[in-house]
Amino acid sequence: MALAQLVKQLGDRLVDGLPALWTEVVGALQATNAAPLPADVALRAIEQLAATATATVPAVQAKLLTILPDLHRLLQSPPARVRFVAARAVAALASMAVAPTMAFVLDHTLPLLADAGDATHRRGAIEALYGARTTPAPPQS
Repeated sequence: MALAQLVKQLGDRLVDGLPALWTEVVGALQATNAAPLPADVALRAIEQLAATATATVPAVQAKLLTILPDLHRLLQSPPARVRFVAARAVAALASMAVAPTMAFVLDHTLPLLADAGDATHRRGAIEALYGARTTPAPPQS
């Protein structure tokens, strides 16, 4: 809650005003390209993302959407708790930017349902789709 308030107050200065937070969240998730991310690091970063996503301004939201490919990889992670929290983060991104998030989910995550050889991939896709479906719409201004 306090983190979301801080993000709201910083607005579009979030990246410059709190570079350590930005690195902790986005940098940690983007590190999944190089090597598998330890589950506790992934969980912490995703929970921070989910807590702050809906409080960000459009300029920062566009930057947050760049981590959708990283969340997609985490949705395919063997630990169920990592998949669950990654699905929550996708849902948080969907609540702040419905069209681009759902376009990504339809193009990249939905095909995981057809992966007959890997139940983990199917579970991750189901968790993301369910999370995005049950996320309340943001209030209209």
